[in-house]
This record gives sequence, C-alpha cells and structure tokens, in this order.
Amino acid sequence: MKMKFHITLLLSLFIVGFATAQTQSEINIDNLNSFKQADSVLNVVYKQIQKEYKGETEFLTKLKISQRAWIKFRDAELDAIFPAKDTQYEYGTMYPTCYYIHMKRLTEQRIKQLMIWIRGFGEGETCAGSVHYKAEEGKILP
Repeated sequence: MKMKFHITLLLSLFIVGFATAQTQSEINIDNLNSFKQADSVLNVVYKQIQKEYKGETEFLTKLKISQRAWIKFRDAELDAIFPAKDTQYEYGTMYPTCYYIHMKRLTEQRIKQLMIWIRGFGEGETCAGSVHYKAEEGKILP
C-alpha cells in the first residue's frame, strides 16, 4: 500500500512537472517580461516624483543626474557579474534568464531608493534634505 502511494505521488509530480515545463527560451522571455514590469514601475515612480516636485528645478536636475548615474552603475554591475566577452558561450543558455533576474533585482532596489521622495518624512526629521514633509506618513516606510 505504501509503495503504491509513493509511485502514485511520483507519477503525479512528474505529470504536473511535465505540464508546467518550459523551454529555456520561454523561461528567458518570462524573465525579460518580469524585468520589463519592474522597469515600468520604476518609470512610474520616477514620473510621480517629477510631478510632485515639479517646481523644484534644482532637485529635479540633480535627480536626473542621479538616475543617469544609477543606469551606468546598473550596467557596470551587470558587466561585473557577467564579465565574459562571449556571455552565451561562457554562461550558457541560462545567461539571458540570469541577466534579467539581476536587472530586475537592481531595478527593484532603485524603486525602493526613489520611494523616499513619494512617501516623504514625518515632522521633525532633521536630515530630510529635498524630501517633502508628509504628515499622513509620519515616517519613512521601507
């Protein structure tokens, strides 16, 4: 009885695994789309900051410089993670998947960094700098 249960369980897992199996190309495309979704969120957050701070030209100029520097950092970070000249040969068919996983991770980190200007600081924050006071928040959220 126990053996029959295990065989049935293994067969079920195999069928489920087979039904959800993807080719490497499909996995690559899924990860590309996942990164694109994160990048879209980043663009929405960036535009929201530009809207909320539209009268603060000096800040917006420096934010733009910061964003451009972040893009250079992101690209350099990926070059450091995958330094080979022939990435496909060196890292194989998983390379595009891994590349987009790292792109998404770095993009999500940048979104968190930018959210400070949307969420704002609570009253009495002495190191707020360009970040607006927002009474409804009362503090920076993670």
